[in-house]
Amino acid sequence: MAVKVKIPGFRFVQTALMFLAVLCSNFLEKNVAIGLVSMTGDSTDPSMPPTFNWSSRTKQLLLSSFYWGFVVTQVPGGYLVKMFGSKAIAFTALFGSSLLSMLTTVLVNEKWQIFCAIRVAQGLFQGMLYPSMFEHLAKWSPNAEQTFHGTITLSGIDSGTVFAMGVGGLIAASTYGWPGIFYTAGGMGFFWCILWIKFGEASPEESRFITEKEKQHIHQNQDLEKHEHLAIPWRHILTSIPVYAMLFATCTQNWGYSTMISETSIYLNSVLRMDIESNAVFSALPHITSWTMSYVYLFAVHVLMKRKILSINGIRKIFNTISATGPAIILIILGFIDEPHKFIAVILIAVCNGFNVAVIMGCNLNMIDLSPNFVSLLSGLAQTLSNFVALLTPFVVAFVVGEDESDRAKWQIVFAISAGLFILGNAVFVFFGSTKIQKWNNLKS
Repeated sequence: MAVKVKIPGFRFVQTALMFLAVLCSNFLEKNVAIGLVSMTGDSTDPSMPPTFNWSSRTKQLLLSSFYWGFVVTQVPGGYLVKMFGSKAIAFTALFGSSLLSMLTTVLVNEKWQIFCAIRVAQGLFQGMLYPSMFEHLAKWSPNAEQTFHGTITLSGIDSGTVFAMGVGGLIAASTYGWPGIFYTAGGMGFFWCILWIKFGEASPEESRFITEKEKQHIHQNQDLEKHEHLAIPWRHILTSIPVYAMLFATCTQNWGYSTMISETSIYLNSVLRMDIESNAVFSALPHITSWTMSYVYLFAVHVLMKRKILSINGIRKIFNTISATGPAIILIILGFIDEPHKFIAVILIAVCNGFNVAVIMGCNLNMIDLSPNFVSLLSGLAQTLSNFVALLTPFVVAFVVGEDESDRAKWQIVFAISAGLFILGNAVFVFFGSTKIQKWNNLKS
C-alpha cells in the first residue's frame, strides 16, 4: 500500500515551481538574442555550427517575432485556464515552447522565415503561461501572502534574463555554439515539466501532498468562490474603473520599461558612443539590480504589513509610485548626460530598473486583489494590452528620433514622453485604483 506523503508548507513548493516556470520561460524567450550573435557570426571553423548571413533588419524581425504570438494567446489563455486549470495550461505552455527550442537546431537553415515561424509559435505557447501563473497564485495564496508569492514568482523574469546572458554566453562561446543554447533552454523546460507533473497541482483540493491543516489555512484566508459555474462578467469587467486604472498603469509601465531596456542601449551607442551590448556585465547589470531589489522590496512589504504600518491598498499605491517616479526622474536626467560621463549613464539605467521593479507590488499584482476568481482573464487583458504597447514603442521612438540617432535633443523628447507616461499612469492608479474585491467576482450563472 502506497504511503501518502504530506509536505508542510506545500504552497511554497508551488511558488518555487512557478518561479522556475517564469525563469525557464524567460530563458526560452531571451536565448534568441544570445544565439543570434553566434548564428550570424563570420566563423570559418568547420568544427563550429554553421552561421547565416542575415541582415540587421532580419535579426530585428526575429527578435520581435516572439511577441507577435505572445500577444495573441493571452486572453484565450485565460479562457483555457478557466476550462482546464492552471496545471494543464502551464504544462502545455512550457512543453510546447521547449519542444520548439529543441527543433530550432534541426529546422533552422539559411531561410530565416523558418526561424521566425518557430519564434511566433513559441510566443503563442508562452502567451498562455501568465494567465496560468496568476490563476495558480490566486488558488494557492492566502490573502496576506499574495504579495510574497507573487513577487517570488515574478522575480523569475529578471533571474531568467541574467541566467540567459550568463549561461547562454558561455555556451555560445563553446564548441557547442548556438545549437547548445537552444538545447539547454529546451532541456530546462522539459525538466521543469517533469517536476510540474509530479508536484504541480491546479488547486489545494487536487494535491496529494498538502496537509489538511494547510489546506484549511489557505481556504479560510482567501476570497475565492468555490461555486463551479461562475459566469464571466464581461460587462462588469469592461465598465470597472479600478480595472481600467490597473490596465492603464500596466500599459504605461510597459511603455517605460520598453524604453529603459531596449531604447537606452541605442542611446548609449549613438549619443554617448558606448556599445553596452558588447559588454556582458553592463548588459546584465539592470536585470541584476531588478532581481536584487525585488527581494529588498519584498522584505520591506513584509515588515510594513506585519507591523500594520500600511494596508495592502497603501502598499500597492506607494510601491507603484516608487516604480514610476524614480524611473521618470532618472530618464529626464539621462537625456542630459554627456559622453565623458557615460559610465554614470549605465549606473543610472541600472538604478532606474531597481526602482521600476517595485511595480510588482503595485499594479502587477493588483488584478488578484480585484478578482481572484477571474484573475486569469484580467491577466490576459493586461498582458495583451501592455505587450501591444511595448511593440508600438520602437515605432514611436523611430518617428521621434528619425534617421539621426545621435541627436540628443530628440532623445530627450523620447525620455520625456516615457517619464510623462510613468507619472500619468501612476496618477490614474493612485486616484482610481482599488484593492477591494469587486462585487462581480462572485457572480453566478
